[in-house]
Amino acid sequence: MTSDHSKFAGQRIAATGDKVRLVGRVAVISIAALCLSACSAQVANHGHVFSQDEIAQIRPGMSKDQVKLILGTPDTKSSIGGDAFYYISSRHETLAFMPSKVTERRVLAVYFDEYNTTTKVTQYGLKDGKIIDIASGKTPSHGRQLG
Repeated sequence: MTSDHSKFAGQRIAATGDKVRLVGRVAVISIAALCLSACSAQVANHGHVFSQDEIAQIRPGMSKDQVKLILGTPDTKSSIGGDAFYYISSRHETLAFMPSKVTERRVLAVYFDEYNTTTKVTQYGLKDGKIIDIASGKTPSHGRQLG
């Protein structure tokens, strides 16, 4: 009877060992998947979404209302040096704990003449300008600069 009892105890220990190995394997796979997902970039799109088809519909001679009907309300307007609508979009990528980085920026400018009709449509990208951080949360302190 003691040999049967020790035989069953040995089987229980073997079964428990198999469960421990299975749980260990699942834990290792879960941790590996978590680590790999942390390495992929988080992508966020900001601003106005417009397609090439919509841009192609904008033609010289169109009114501001016609442009708004196709592209929507502009993100910003300008009246300095001529009237213009600006539609702005950007793509930001964040990798793990690093600060986000602008990887793509598109600015669609629609220019108008004195009669409020479209004269031209121009697109600008990151290569066409300088990124300016308007709200960085840092106040420049010029008191520490050597003069």
